[in-house]
Amino acid sequence: MRFFDKYTGLFRRLKVVYFINNLVNYKYLKSNKALYDKYGLKRKVWQSLSSKHFENLPDITPGYTATDDLWELNGFVKLDGFFSEEFIDKINADIETGLAEGKIDFNFTQKKILFAYEKVPILEKVINNQRVKAKLQELCGSEVVPFQSINFLSGSEQKAHSDSVHMATYPLGGLIAIWVALEDVDEQNGTLFYYPGSHKMPYATNRNIGNSTGPILSPNPNKNYENYLEKELANSDLEMQMLHAKKGDILIWHANLVHGGLPHIDKNRTRKSMVVHYFLKDRICYHELSQRPAVVKEIV
Repeated sequence: MRFFDKYTGLFRRLKVVYFINNLVNYKYLKSNKALYDKYGLKRKVWQSLSSKHFENLPDITPGYTATDDLWELNGFVKLDGFFSEEFIDKINADIETGLAEGKIDFNFTQKKILFAYEKVPILEKVINNQRVKAKLQELCGSEVVPFQSINFLSGSEQKAHSDSVHMATYPLGGLIAIWVALEDVDEQNGTLFYYPGSHKMPYATNRNIGNSTGPILSPNPNKNYENYLEKELANSDLEMQMLHAKKGDILIWHANLVHGGLPHIDKNRTRKSMVVHYFLKDRICYHELSQRPAVVKEIV
C-alpha cells in the first residue's frame, strides 16, 4: 500500500513533499521532457505543475473524432452486457481472496481499493481488454495508456466532480475512463449519477476555484472545488441522471463529465464495481488540485 493512499495529514498540503516525491519518481517523469519541449512548456519535469503554467501556451482543445453522436452530445456511452457473468464472478472471488489474505486494502476513504491489479492479475484482463481499448480509441481518436484502477465493494457516495480536475492534461481532455458493474446497481445500493452534456462545461482550475497556488496548498482544495462546482451546476440547465446497470455492463465517460455516487441506502447490499482511468498518448499529465506532475506507470 502506497503511503499517501492511507495518509490524510498536514504533509498533503506541503508542496515540498510532492517535490521530494517527484525526485523519487524521476525515472517515470524524465520521459515528459520531450512533451514539454513539443508544447513549449518551460519547466523542469520534477517541478510543480498546474494549469497556471499553461496560461501562456496555445489553448488547444481537440475536437470530437468519434462517429458516435451521443458521445459528443452526452459525454458518455453505456455498453450493456460487455463482460460475461462468469468472468465477473471470477473477478469478485479474486478480490475477496485478495482482501482476506491482506494482499490488497482500502485507501484512506475506506471505500476505494487502488491498484488492485498489482496483486489480482485477472483485473488486467479488464484494463487491457482489446475490445475496451479499441472502443476508447474510437471515441477519443487517440491511443490510450491505462494507469490507474479502483475497485469498490460499496458505493463511493462521492460528490459531483469531474475527473479532469484531479487528472488534468495539456492539451485539455486527455483522459477517458471506464466503470464496470461487478453486480447489478440501482438507487438503493449507491449507483452512479451524472450530468449529460456537462463535459462541455469550462474546465475547472485552481484559479477559478479559489485555491492557493503557493508553497502550501489550501486546507481543503477538493472541498473548495466541490463548492465551486455545486454553484456552477446550479447556474446551468444541466439535469442529473442516475445509472441503472446490470452485472457486466460498462460505462465510458469523457474527462470532463460531471459524475458522482448516490447515497448507499441499503446497507445489506454491496455495490461491487471497478474503474479504470486512461490518459491519451502525447499529453502532459498533472494533478490540478495538488499541483504536481502525474507519475504515470502504464499498466501492461
